[in-house]
Amino acid sequence: MKCFSHSPVLFTSDSFGIDLEWMDDLLSEYSKITKLPFVLLLRPELATEKCIDILAKHNCFSVAIGVESGSERVRKEILNRHYSNDDLLNIAKMLHNYKIKFRTYNMIGLPTETEDEMWETIDINTKMKTDFPRAAIFTPMPNTKIVEVAKDNGYLESDFSFDSIPSSIFQTTILKKVNANKIENTLYFFQTAIIVPRSKNPLKELTRSKPNVLFKYWFYFMYAYLHKKSEKRALVPYIKYLFLNRHQV
Repeated sequence: MKCFSHSPVLFTSDSFGIDLEWMDDLLSEYSKITKLPFVLLLRPELATEKCIDILAKHNCFSVAIGVESGSERVRKEILNRHYSNDDLLNIAKMLHNYKIKFRTYNMIGLPTETEDEMWETIDINTKMKTDFPRAAIFTPMPNTKIVEVAKDNGYLESDFSFDSIPSSIFQTTILKKVNANKIENTLYFFQTAIIVPRSKNPLKELTRSKPNVLFKYWFYFMYAYLHKKSEKRALVPYIKYLFLNRHQV
């Protein structure tokens, strides 16, 4: 707690927006206890204008939204997410109008995903003008539908198990039949390409290179900068947080 004594409170439940009356009551009680800003998770399906209006009324600092993929095909067929890009753009517009910052959660390196579809994820984030775009390389989990899709299409061995899972979502993909170097480099430049749109084409060329330590540390810098900013964390406590969690990335 010492690391975050002056930082916003993070609500990690994804149930906000289901019962708006309950949410309003909860945040009213929260405001009586502390004046610290707060951050919460918000499913796109639940991000109605009424919901966002309540969050703004209670001075919500930011919300986190799962974009997952910019490809509607990948989102629907592979991830079973049935909201459209237009839905995401509308949510972003409402959040901007209500002056609530937001971050987006994204995945790249998904089974059957093409390079163009991977860059569609960058494009939708750019159009949404997200304050903190976060991406991770797809990590398959045994006994899930998406793993069965990966096996059926030759992306994973039939005996795939928990022992095969990488230790970090920021490591390279373990899928076969994909360009692992390009996926890793796209992760490294994902945030930069969104925050600085004019850098997209040069960075796209760099993704064809072999991953290297400079690319990796640029990613760490951008990730830390945007993460700190997205949760309004004080500098010194955030540095302590990074030090304590330095082995998790």
